[in-house]
Amino acid sequence: MGRGKNRKRSLRRWLRYQYLNLVRIDDTPEKIAWGMALGVFLGFFPTFGLGIILAVVLSAYFHINKVAAVLGTFVMNPWTSPIVWTGSYLLGAHLLNLDIAQLMADIRDLKAAEASLETWTKLLAADVLWPYLLGNFLISVGSAVLFYYLTLWGVRTYRRIRGERRARQSVGHSGRGGSL
Repeated sequence: MGRGKNRKRSLRRWLRYQYLNLVRIDDTPEKIAWGMALGVFLGFFPTFGLGIILAVVLSAYFHINKVAAVLGTFVMNPWTSPIVWTGSYLLGAHLLNLDIAQLMADIRDLKAAEASLETWTKLLAADVLWPYLLGNFLISVGSAVLFYYLTLWGVRTYRRIRGERRARQSVGHSGRGGSL
């Protein structure tokens, strides 16, 4: 068996474990879903390392589930970061009608030793920062909404199935019993 197959299996097991942690939280499905949405928003939005702290503080303030909020922040991780960063910039650049080919040329120029502070300042202030923040805000909000509904559906579905299973088990065991 190859290493890739083991990694896939490990990832699936880890994702299942996180799913079970989420759906088994002792709170209402709505509070869990709001916590997850807040965490996802804070995970994607640039909080400069304060995402988990903000998730705990804001979830306490809004009376939503803290554990779900913290779990939601982990959506942004080393595997998703490059995708979110790139998507954020491209979306923002598209919405602001920026020339992406020119930006790529500017970035290549910055790799050269002659790149000036003025070039870096221009690139960060106009061509990268604002498009990134715009795109990232929209991706953060859209992802939070998506995760709210996915979490709400997942928690309700898990609890419904678990309730049905328990009802069947209690019916099956009620006919047994022994009286002498």
